[in-house]
Amino acid sequence: MFEKFNLTNTIREGVDISDMEFKSLSDFEGMKIKVEGFYFNNKGNYGEQLVVIGNGYQINMPKRAVKDFKEIANNKTMLNAVLSGHLMIVDIKVKEVEVYDDDIQAKVKKSTPIYNLKDC
Repeated sequence: MFEKFNLTNTIREGVDISDMEFKSLSDFEGMKIKVEGFYFNNKGNYGEQLVVIGNGYQINMPKRAVKDFKEIANNKTMLNAVLSGHLMIVDIKVKEVEVYDDDIQAKVKKSTPIYNLKDC
């Protein structure tokens, strides 16, 4: 009856994140990241955030990645593929985009990392 409250394990067994340094996805521009897991962090000032475990780091992902990784977490086949080492983040580039800033009521240019997910 209470099984629905059990947390889904989204980090590969045996991976210890306790001493892993945090980095931004933009720090991996031009590289590939082999994903060993991920988790959602609600402790910040910006709402729910996604942290990917890969290449020996905890990697802060752009806000827009939360939706995709929620879908992965809720799909047993995709989640098992991640936990088996079959997901990579590739084509990582930093791009200038225009976004609307509510504080100043104007569009501003912002650098943001873009990427693709790939089976491996």
